[in-house]
Amino acid sequence: MSKILVLVEGKKRESILFKKLFHTYNPVANKEIISYTTNIHELYGKLFKDNEEDSRNLLMLLRSREKDENKKKIFDEHYSEIILIFDFDPQDSLYSAEKLARLIRYFSNSTENGRLYINYPMVESLFHLSKWDESQEIFNNRYISKNDLMNYKKIVGEETCDNHFRKFTRTQFDILIKLNLFKVLFLLNTPPSEKLLCDAEKLYHIFEIESNALEKQEVIYVLNTCILYFYEYKPSLFDFSDNRDEL
Repeated sequence: MSKILVLVEGKKRESILFKKLFHTYNPVANKEIISYTTNIHELYGKLFKDNEEDSRNLLMLLRSREKDENKKKIFDEHYSEIILIFDFDPQDSLYSAEKLARLIRYFSNSTENGRLYINYPMVESLFHLSKWDESQEIFNNRYISKNDLMNYKKIVGEETCDNHFRKFTRTQFDILIKLNLFKVLFLLNTPPSEKLLCDAEKLYHIFEIESNALEKQEVIYVLNTCILYFYEYKPSLFDFSDNRDEL
């Protein structure tokens, strides 16, 4: 039976969020959700320690970090998909656009090395909307300045219409997926079409746009990419006709 490994950055919130998302969109999925408990820049340092990424794959790294002998068995299993969910975290002293680009290229296929989804600037971007009927135009133009990164969680807490995701309905999650998916297309200057999948190349180009905006404009466009995994899993689950009156 196929099994999915989901590696999240945070110890608690991201794990609960992904359990809720799987329950909403793929309740029968055989999954293992693991917290890495540190950021993407530390992951790079560990995985590419000797500049030879092929000599030590992700599962080997995770197994070496696990102190509980019983839990080590998790990383001996075979996974049909590996998903990695991390924050952009450009304020970290270890931040390097070049290193992140290398990680995104390495983790570009969920059935091979794994697929990396980066949230800009962090997972709280999922809740950064002022009302449930917020227009796509307003969401598309939402950004955070470099100087406000350290206060981003507080800013979201003050500006969000709702961050109690444990109580979110399927309709509410659908709205969040649509907002973020269409923002990807907006940032890429790609008109919506029948093929809306946010594939690995699109995610890489989004990173280029974000890192360039950070360097030249000192801003980050608010965008949550991890939720788009569920759209890519089965696009037919989604009908993006306006159903906000159901909220």
